[in-house]
Amino acid sequence: MTQTLRGLYVIIDPAVAGGRDVSHVAREAIAGGAALLQWRDKTREKGLQIAEVRALADVCRGAGVPLIVNDHVDLALAAEADGVHVGQLDLPVSVVRRLVPDGWIVGASTNNAGEARAAEADGADYVSVGNLFGTTSKDDTRPATPDMLREVKAA
Repeated sequence: MTQTLRGLYVIIDPAVAGGRDVSHVAREAIAGGAALLQWRDKTREKGLQIAEVRALADVCRGAGVPLIVNDHVDLALAAEADGVHVGQLDLPVSVVRRLVPDGWIVGASTNNAGEARAAEADGADYVSVGNLFGTTSKDDTRPATPDMLREVKAA
């Protein structure tokens, strides 16, 4: 891993924001101690997201908090975000690294220690592992267990 990322990582998903303005949600998350925000919108076309992502990027930049975009390198670049988070079915981390500016944060979703090692070798700054608790925001995740987290951390 090339960067040290610490602190509260908040995912902003308009589908679960309860109709609240996402810029307001971002400001509240930052006020509450968020060290990094991720935009995740799995339902709308990218063209409909860009204005909101740009607004979030401005909020985050003003607070000195990085904004990363889930899945979409092109949307992240267009919105001038600080990074991107990719899943196993998205562009590989090694390809993402070639597309984004130096210093960008690149994260990867993983399901096991082998995928975590591969993501690190390809240049990921961090990896995520499933969900420990039930979620309504994403229906295609594999639940993680404490043992799986220990294996990935050891990898």
